[in-house]
Amino acid sequence: MNDCRIFVPVSNRFQWELGPFFHLFNKFWDANLPVTVLSSRKPNFQFENLEYVQVPGHLFQEGDWYWGLFGNGIKWFLEQIPESNVIIMMADHWPKEPVDTETIAILLEYASDHKDVFRISLFPHHALSVLERTEIYKGVELWECPGHQPGCFLLMSLVPAIWNRDLLIEAVKEDCGPWEFEALGSNILKAKSPGLRHIISIPQAIYYAHVARTRAKQIHLSAMPANLAEEIKKWIPSDIQVK
Repeated sequence: MNDCRIFVPVSNRFQWELGPFFHLFNKFWDANLPVTVLSSRKPNFQFENLEYVQVPGHLFQEGDWYWGLFGNGIKWFLEQIPESNVIIMMADHWPKEPVDTETIAILLEYASDHKDVFRISLFPHHALSVLERTEIYKGVELWECPGHQPGCFLLMSLVPAIWNRDLLIEAVKEDCGPWEFEALGSNILKAKSPGLRHIISIPQAIYYAHVARTRAKQIHLSAMPANLAEEIKKWIPSDIQVK
């Protein structure tokens, strides 16, 4: 993908999730598409499309990227790369169906031509009832969150999305974890930049399972098709309890 960087921020504690993630990414998206892992330690996996970038040492605590400085690491990385757009994928968001690469290519083209677009969600995390369809671009429906609509929340949601890199750098909330990055960052963004556009695309481009973690050593695979859950068990460490 031209002028777009895909990256996965992850702490050492949850690097094991990169095994299932890359296995399914390569199965359902593209094994030749580079994916940058942003972490504090080089992952111990041999996927050819895995690229590693280490976050700066001042973000470490006890040898690991301190997750309370999640926003700081994201902003630092965005300032290092030349691409105009980024797709952020979380390590526990595991693709479960073929990715609609044609739709993503169309949306990247749209994003490049419309610099007021802050974010294009590839997964519909808002009900269509609170959205307005504003355009059909090359067969893809573009639905938007109007700023006056109270149901339009989590504008900084970390579900898979295309982000304008420069606008994201300005919006990132530092000194916070991923959950505050989403919730507090969304509130700040709505107050500061009400004119930015937030788009949800139809058709949905990515179908994924958010692996529900009740504790660091326990995961739930209920959202994963049974055949895939069985397929990825080899990537799950023996000390992780699967529910």
